[in-house]
Amino acid sequence: MAEKRVLVVEDEYLIATEIEAVLREGGIEDIVSAATEEAGLKEARHGRWDAVIADANLNGIGIDRIAAALFHRGIPLLIVTGYNPESLPPEVCEVPRMSKPFTGPELMGKLTQIMA
Repeated sequence: MAEKRVLVVEDEYLIATEIEAVLREGGIEDIVSAATEEAGLKEARHGRWDAVIADANLNGIGIDRIAAALFHRGIPLLIVTGYNPESLPPEVCEVPRMSKPFTGPELMGKLTQIMA
């Protein structure tokens, strides 16, 4: 997993840091974080990613534009959210997701699945 590149799109610093720590423990060393929709969209459109882990809501803005850019490029997306599925934008209802809070093994297991 060390050669994998993962983008973390999360507006809450502590959660982003927790996700990064789990990824490093899981052997992923190339991790970039984006805390805003604008930064996440830029990375989704132009970065080279093996997978993206994103919160469903970034400071009140949904991730539908980020998801669309990732879908267009064929980059796997995992949504990690505290929201229930009914509150997600229709564009991301079928995207693999995990509920907060999560454990490290759960996150790494789901990430491994979407990158397979």
